[in-house]
Amino acid sequence: MLWKGIEPVVHQVTDRYEKGIKVDPETLATFRVNWYPSEDLPKWAITISPT
Repeated sequence: MLWKGIEPVVHQVTDRYEKGIKVDPETLATFRVNWYPSEDLPKWAITISPT
């Protein structure tokens, strides 16, 4: 499978995630720099721009 002529890198996660674990706001803020909300679904969909 190719996307724009590039083969994607895919990793399968086999671990289970525990319920109730959340990322603290300071850590999350470092990732949110490149997040942009969707105009159609701002609460549920975001675009992440690569750095």
